[in-house]
Amino acid sequence: SLKINHDSVMEPLQALISWITSQLQSSASSSLSLVTPTLTALMTCPEARAMFANSGGIGYLSRHLRNGAKGNKTSSATVQQLYELCFCLWTITYECNSSAMIRATFVRDQAVNALVDLVSSAPREKVVRVALSALRSLAQCSGDSSPSSDSSKKEVTGSTFLSEMIGCGLIKYVDQMKER
Repeated sequence: SLKINHDSVMEPLQALISWITSQLQSSASSSLSLVTPTLTALMTCPEARAMFANSGGIGYLSRHLRNGAKGNKTSSATVQQLYELCFCLWTITYECNSSAMIRATFVRDQAVNALVDLVSSAPREKVVRVALSALRSLAQCSGDSSPSSDSSKKEVTGSTFLSEMIGCGLIKYVDQMKER
């Protein structure tokens, strides 16, 4: 059986993720169609999710989702691209229980707002489903078992995200969906 040295994979993976984040910095839909399929495949790997989050990925995904959710003319993301971007954000929520940095980044980059915007604009059922899955994952995340030494910063947990969801009007949108 072939043994792969873990370190030999990390450098090219980081290079690929750096290229993807550079493409996501552009608002052009052509760069989205170039990177979203690759990113979706990469996000099945926990190391890639952490690396992508550390490279500012959550912010780039959130921005593209916000632009797409508002039907923004500068962002011509297709429904499939919105689904893939949302899927990537959802997979990163799997890292929230083990990473205070990733939880804090979700708050800083206003990912909840982007996801709620997507639910409210309801481009397609599959997009709404994955957005709600990401929100549910965020709502259920807990803090690290070891509290940080800096007690002046409030620990980000599921209740932090729930407060954001309520503030963004998620309950109203869910009620509207139930009526449909």
